[in-house]
Amino acid sequence: MDFQHQSCDFFARIVMVLLHNLCPGSFRIYSSDEGRSWALPIRWIEKHLGLPEQPTLTTPQPVLKAPVRGGALDSLLLQLLSGGERVLNNEDWNAFTEAEFQLYQLKRVAEKTDAL
Repeated sequence: MDFQHQSCDFFARIVMVLLHNLCPGSFRIYSSDEGRSWALPIRWIEKHLGLPEQPTLTTPQPVLKAPVRGGALDSLLLQLLSGGERVLNNEDWNAFTEAEFQLYQLKRVAEKTDAL
């Protein structure tokens, strides 16, 4: 599936993580963005659906775990998606998509630095 970073993309990734966990081995789920695709959706699931925390929940591909600013940026992005009182428009989704991309670029750099 290719949503071209539309608003449904984030929620489709949530569904893919849930399918991966609730129907193991039934689907081949892959993302060209690898760890960037799964980190925020799994945190959103844990926060909002009351499912057990990792390592019980798994992702279709390894997740980038390097904290950027102590995880504050991840939390800020999740907060943007967590309020039911505000409907996000296209500009909000574009900002979220860009921020998520930049955050996981920073995480890749942090993980490579930690590996050295």
